[in-house]
Amino acid sequence: MLAELAMAGRIRHRAVVRDALAEAGAGADSLAEVDVVPLIRRAGLPAPRRQVGVRGRRHDLEVTLPDGMLLVIEIDGPTHDSPEPRWSDAARDVGVAADGKLLVRIPSFAVRRQQLEVVDRLTMIRRAAEARAGRDVASARDVTRAHATPRDAS
Repeated sequence: MLAELAMAGRIRHRAVVRDALAEAGAGADSLAEVDVVPLIRRAGLPAPRRQVGVRGRRHDLEVTLPDGMLLVIEIDGPTHDSPEPRWSDAARDVGVAADGKLLVRIPSFAVRRQQLEVVDRLTMIRRAAEARAGRDVASARDVTRAHATPRDAS
């Protein structure tokens, strides 16, 4: 589609259309999925992977946390508010938990209208992962010290 855009002649807002096509080509299923990436980055997290396939299903976004745990981020539009999609989402959530991953669902309206809160919540998750990672490092040091000979300790 980018090739067609290049040959299309004069188009208003060409850069916006080009960027949207590039994001779609990279796996974004919605504008909210595109818009949340800068918020994820502002929270101090690495760039997410898009449309990660697991057990025959796809997750919108996936991020590796500082402690190595995986955070699945689902962006829910208004269609997720009715009972049937919510029930389907709940089944997916169980699969994510069974795989040992964390899951956050962010409504698409929050991506646009509650950006600071989204960043704050993602930052909270990052800080908790950093604390867990710090405890893991501290625990490894404690075990090493406990098994050190007197000569190793100096």
